[in-house]
Amino acid sequence: MKSTIINTRVSENLKDDLNNYAFVNDISASNIVRDAISEFIHKPKISNVDKLNVEMKNMNFSMSQMLDFTKLINWVQESRHVHMAGDQTEFYLQSIKLIKEIKNNPLFSPEIIIELNKVSTTFDKILTGQICDNPYKYIKEHENGFDYDQIFNFLNRLMYCNELQQLVFNK
Repeated sequence: MKSTIINTRVSENLKDDLNNYAFVNDISASNIVRDAISEFIHKPKISNVDKLNVEMKNMNFSMSQMLDFTKLINWVQESRHVHMAGDQTEFYLQSIKLIKEIKNNPLFSPEIIIELNKVSTTFDKILTGQICDNPYKYIKEHENGFDYDQIFNFLNRLMYCNELQQLVFNK
């Protein structure tokens, strides 16, 4: 194979380091650079995904659903401190539908689904008139209360992978 000359500009410090390395190792600077470029070009690439300790699942969870999920968790967190007044019917219906979709998504663990079922059950009871006084009882700190730690641990381990253009779960 015929070789050709490539000129490139480097800092004086890098040039000095390269020449010193070449001198110490009794090899030409050209050979070092040639080998480095060849290795860079021909070496199999390790993707950023391979470097992450992630669980890859077929999640099929759209950004719209993720936004709705974020709104739901934000609402649950907010209702912990403030009674949510006003007609929330549309929100309840949308949230119940979302929670049903989440149940079929491998991204969400059984523990997360248990917590979301508490919310869905409460919303169902509110919509059917079974609960009117202090409807957000699941929020209170008691035996069957909502486990915020489950949700927050889940959210802290969830990430978006640009390379795969999907959500991944950091183990």
